[in-house]
Amino acid sequence: MFQRRRRRYWRCTRRHAQFLWLLFALGAIYKPAAPALLILGALAGTIQLLDAGIGLFEHDLGKCSGPLFIAVLQFFVVYLLHRSVRIKPQTKPG
Repeated sequence: MFQRRRRRYWRCTRRHAQFLWLLFALGAIYKPAAPALLILGALAGTIQLLDAGIGLFEHDLGKCSGPLFIAVLQFFVVYLLHRSVRIKPQTKPG
């Protein structure tokens, strides 16, 4: 009984965490915040790269190639966004 409650708690906690990430991403998209999009994009690419590493560790080509492709694509899009948006510093020189 206690194990069932614990599993339900962790399932709900993961859902809440995913919902918070979704809200952060939607907020960054709605309010054109390039630095926030760059950080979220790099974080998503890193997670996909780590997922590809797990697939490589398990010697499973299917679990490795998909996340690796998504990570490369994600980093390429983050690079294009970084190139297109010039981020100005917040402080004034002098």
